[in-house]
Amino acid sequence: MRIWTGVEVDSANAWAIAHRPAPAYTAVEYSVGPMNLKRYNEFLIAIVGTGVPLVILSLVAWNLFPHGDRFKPPGVNVNAPSASTQKTQQRLAFCAPTVASGTDWQYMPVTSVLPRNTENASLGSYGSAYAVSYIRGDEPGPNALNTCDYVRDRQHSVIFNVLIRRSSTGEQHLLLQKPAVLISLNVPDPKCAAGEGNVPCGTLVWTLIDRDTNHDGVINFQDSHRLYVSDLAGQNFRPLSPEDATVLGWNWDGRAKELFVGVRRDANGDGQYADEDGAELLVANGEPLTPATPFIDATILKSLQTVLR
Repeated sequence: MRIWTGVEVDSANAWAIAHRPAPAYTAVEYSVGPMNLKRYNEFLIAIVGTGVPLVILSLVAWNLFPHGDRFKPPGVNVNAPSASTQKTQQRLAFCAPTVASGTDWQYMPVTSVLPRNTENASLGSYGSAYAVSYIRGDEPGPNALNTCDYVRDRQHSVIFNVLIRRSSTGEQHLLLQKPAVLISLNVPDPKCAAGEGNVPCGTLVWTLIDRDTNHDGVINFQDSHRLYVSDLAGQNFRPLSPEDATVLGWNWDGRAKELFVGVRRDANGDGQYADEDGAELLVANGEPLTPATPFIDATILKSLQTVLR
């Protein structure tokens, strides 16, 4: 098959058009035949290579991001379920212990195994809510609560308490006597006396959620986080961070014996802790640690705020 293309000369003079020289033409060969097999395979691979990642990304987004009421953050119900509430079968799950090096104290996180389709199931005096687990990667140092990773249904529950045991005597007790979600536990480093590690000697540093700050009836990862400390027995358990703030992170300076705590308050009063609320840096001093308080000089703060205006 042959296609011809030419260059037209536009003129209003009919005679000139009739007697104009023949235009120059260029021959273009065009053939129609079966598609080359190699080209077909490349075309097919391109389609599959584009479609498969899109499908995978869609599935990941479906599972990671909330949509409707299908997913709820892990948490515990603030109030005990009513007598008329239908109770769902669930079982306790004790996780492998973490040991404070050089001591006889052991810490065993306690969670529960929930049916996958459970919305709310009671557990003792408060309920453990169904949800997909949230993984926090901003906690300093090794998280002693990660021993729960081997519990298969961990993603449908939360750590709501810790069993503390002294191996030399067999003494046992629970850390908490109230609803809470435990996020992390950091134990002293064997060389803590030399300033190494993330926490002071003889001290446990805990991150947990123990208040329903958004008033939705459930204590979960959407509520504010608080930093607590205790001795190795889990006694003298007390908060380091303020009640009206959520903890963003913390860092221990072993040489100065100071623990710096980054917090965020609800500066705009919208009931949420968002980026626009800013962040503060507090410090807890001494051994044992005192509650964290502001330390940045007021004159310096005023100078910095002037720049923002």
